[in-house]
Amino acid sequence: TVLAMAVAGLVGVLPAQRGTHVLALRYPAPSVIVQTTPTPTSPDDVTLPPASPAPSQAAASPSGTGTGSGTGSGPVGRAPGLYFPPQANARAPSAHPTGTAPAANGRPAPIPTMVYFTEVPAPITVGVPSPGATSSPTPPGSTPPAPGAVVADRVVSSNNQGPFTTLVSPLLSTTSANELVLAFVSSDGPGNAVQSAGSVSGGGLSWSLAARANMVTGTAEVWQAYATAPLTGASVAATLGNSGGSGCITVAAFKGAAPAVGASAVAGAAGGAPQVAVTPSKAGSLLWAVGQDPDRPAPRIPLGGQSVVHESFGPLGGGTAWVQSTGPVAAAGSPITMGDVAPTTDRWDLAAVEIPPA
Repeated sequence: TVLAMAVAGLVGVLPAQRGTHVLALRYPAPSVIVQTTPTPTSPDDVTLPPASPAPSQAAASPSGTGTGSGTGSGPVGRAPGLYFPPQANARAPSAHPTGTAPAANGRPAPIPTMVYFTEVPAPITVGVPSPGATSSPTPPGSTPPAPGAVVADRVVSSNNQGPFTTLVSPLLSTTSANELVLAFVSSDGPGNAVQSAGSVSGGGLSWSLAARANMVTGTAEVWQAYATAPLTGASVAATLGNSGGSGCITVAAFKGAAPAVGASAVAGAAGGAPQVAVTPSKAGSLLWAVGQDPDRPAPRIPLGGQSVVHESFGPLGGGTAWVQSTGPVAAAGSPITMGDVAPTTDRWDLAAVEIPPA
């Protein structure tokens, strides 16, 4: 009610206060509807104002979605504006002057239910964050992938804070058969101990290691499996050899992909930008990489043409786990550097793989 009164006061339409008279309609209490998008209504629901509107009455919508010059037999579009619904104890004047015959179809003349509306230049939208994760929207101007191209069908991620020895993904359901499923596993390790995933399981699939980078404390790994039938509610788990304090698992399923990854490359260092060069074997392949930084939680800044798929930050004193990708590569046989331009002062591991087309 407070919002409705403020809007009405700002546009100079009607102060929604007790006892207001408008076109002989008395509204004993504040009552206003702010409609921001056109909706179809029947002629009995929204009726035209009298033929000679008050001087302050706003003009009808030029787009034709608002009221017109008469009541037709079909639905009338309710234009954006301010509407004052009829009150149960309010008496409204007839839509026709005294003595005017009822409509030809014998139905009683409709009663005016709309008083003074003003058009808005564009629909008003209010964004309400969803409590759950949602799919990323398609970028403007993007085009659907070409037939036979490799596309990520579904991607799920789960973050873990230690101590833990198992990383478990959210449930994964795919939309088609014959998809390459990859598990990107990233975790720090205890002190200076070597870290690695001893096994990955889930979905009733046969998993194998595709790439592992564990040159510094922790590990970044890619495991692969091929699903010949659609997956429904599959959970994938990676079992670590040592307890971890911060890590994540991302599982992605790819349509149009070969049954196994193509080229792969791994690297790790005590400093510098995390980068590794991959030489794709087929044009149209996708390149995905998983990394881990055991030193601190810090956002990645990827190289041009690449994007971060998922990023996980550990608690204060923890590290960063992330997954990133490229679009389809233009040609085979030329090295492509996967990685980031920053940060450059932390230790890191990075493992990258090629997802070739079938």
